[in-house]
Amino acid sequence: DTEHQALLDGIKALRNRILRGGSADEVGTIIGTLIHDMHQHFQDEEAMLAAIHYPGIATHTSLHHVIIEDAGSLLRKFRAGSLEISDEFQSLFSEIFGAHTLEIDREYISYLQTVH
Repeated sequence: DTEHQALLDGIKALRNRILRGGSADEVGTIIGTLIHDMHQHFQDEEAMLAAIHYPGIATHTSLHHVIIEDAGSLLRKFRAGSLEISDEFQSLFSEIFGAHTLEIDREYISYLQTVH
């Protein structure tokens, strides 16, 4: 869907900015936008999960909170200068996006298919 595509585009933009030697401000802005977009996506997803009465919503929502907190922590460290620009950010967001979308989200998709 469009939210997943926007997240993927943001991850690619981050990777490209890191590879091209973008400034800390540029990278920080992209990371901040990615975190914002992930948070919005998670809110939309949680509303959908509530609407379908997904029994695993509490666990799923907890995972969302952990992801946002971890990403926010990295951004704070980066902005404070205690974490260098690296592929770590791109890897983190790719891992989050891939693991969450390809593994965790499949659980509610399976549920949705059985109830509808």
